[in-house]
Amino acid sequence: MVKRLHSRVNFAKNFLIYLGRKGFNVFVPHDVKSIPTDFQPHIYTDDEVARYFQAVDTYVPDKGNKKNLIQLPVIFRILYCCGTRINETLGIRKKDVDLENGIIALYETKNNCARYIVLSDELANLLRQYADKVFYALDVIPHTVCGENRRKSSNSEQPVPHGERRRTRQNP
Repeated sequence: MVKRLHSRVNFAKNFLIYLGRKGFNVFVPHDVKSIPTDFQPHIYTDDEVARYFQAVDTYVPDKGNKKNLIQLPVIFRILYCCGTRINETLGIRKKDVDLENGIIALYETKNNCARYIVLSDELANLLRQYADKVFYALDVIPHTVCGENRRKSSNSEQPVPHGERRRTRQNP
C-alpha cells in the first residue's frame, strides 16, 4: 500500500511540474520517500507444494456439490501453476479455453488488460479431463459466484458483454 501511495503522489507531483512548465502557478511538493520494509516473500518448498496439492486433491466437501471434487483441483492448479489471480481464474469461460493449443484467454484481469496463459502439458491434460467430465458434457455452463449458482445457456441468442453475466433463475 505504501508503494502505491508513493507512486500516486509522485505521479501527481510530475503532473504539477508539467503544469508549472506550461505557465500555471502551482505548488510542487517535496519528494515522497517510500518506507523500507522487511517483508520477505515465502518460497514454498517441494514438500509444502506436495502437501498443498495433497490437501486440495483429498478435500471432500461436507454437503452436496460433487463438482467441487473435480473443480477445486483444477482451480487451485491454475492459481498456483499459472500465477493467476482468483477473480481471473473464476472468470474463465468455456469460450476462453483453447484445449487444443493449451491456452487460456483471461479477460477479467487487473487493469482490464486481457492476457493469455500457456498451460503446461500436465495442466492441459488435467483441463481436458475436467472438460470431458464437466463443461463440454453440459448444454449450460455453470457459474458459481459468491455462493450462488448462475447459469448461462451455451446457445443463447445474444452474446453476453464482457464483465456481465446473464441473471436467470435456475429451474428446480
